[in-house]
Amino acid sequence: MGTFHNGYENIKVTLINWPGNDIAKNVYEFGRLSHDFYEPLKEDYDVNSVDCQKLIDKIVEGTTLPKFALNQRFEFRIENISRICLAQITRDSAIFASASTGVFPMTQDFNIPMNIYADDEIMEKLNAAQKLLEEAYIIACEKEYPTIESRYIGLHAQTISLTASYTISDFVRSCYSRTSSNFCDECNYVYRLMYRALMKAILYDVLDVNSIKLYNWLIPENKCINDEIYKRERLYNSDFTSDIYKPALPALNDWRKSGWRMELRRMYEKGTGWLTEKEIHLILQDDERTHTTYDNSRPDVAVNMIKTMPYYKEHRND
Repeated sequence: MGTFHNGYENIKVTLINWPGNDIAKNVYEFGRLSHDFYEPLKEDYDVNSVDCQKLIDKIVEGTTLPKFALNQRFEFRIENISRICLAQITRDSAIFASASTGVFPMTQDFNIPMNIYADDEIMEKLNAAQKLLEEAYIIACEKEYPTIESRYIGLHAQTISLTASYTISDFVRSCYSRTSSNFCDECNYVYRLMYRALMKAILYDVLDVNSIKLYNWLIPENKCINDEIYKRERLYNSDFTSDIYKPALPALNDWRKSGWRMELRRMYEKGTGWLTEKEIHLILQDDERTHTTYDNSRPDVAVNMIKTMPYYKEHRND
């Protein structure tokens, strides 16, 4: 019997490997011979060494090469994301190791956005559809069809766990992109959990002042969490975070009806993710003060586009 999770709260992210307290030491030991002083720096790292501090400062200030600092790695264990999210996250610049349904039977465990989960009419249909697909999948397994082909019988919201390894520069770029207010989805949530795991680890585990200086430079919030206008697409037009932006075309979706709005509130109330000050202000507003550029009278929004689909009239008598 399938299990439908209400939103993304079942997802868990664990920081499993990172430079930690040694990032400054690693950078120093790699970069000391390229330091443009007449006398070479001492071989052994000393957090209190003036020359060592100068090298770290020069990297932060951009006056010497920071490549080694940028290319150290963060590694995370990410559990219980949907395969929809897996397809998105593996497009980013990281190395991934995930379970395969080409060998073992698929789980019947699904992540459902909170707004869909709360709609009884939709969930009744979804449960019925899932039962049929589950029965079909069981028959395929009983008939000994290869699992690599039987896996095509299922729902893409099925959960999976994986490990992800990023260079610091790739993590910053991917995190900033995926936390844009136009990516209001499970993938956004996962990156927030990764960033939150890093911030907690730095706060509690890093004592080396040079390492703290490097982390503050490498992964500050304004480089990793994006709550500014992101104009690549019209999904929400950043309506989540702005009541001023007036795009040439309106948003294709009404964020006020989204599951992401509900996730933001849950993150705020339970402290399970990383929220910006803009987002906290937004979710504390009264409903009457909310804003969207969405216009349901336009022909290019889903409520009207769906009527042009060949299968629509098969299910609607009008």
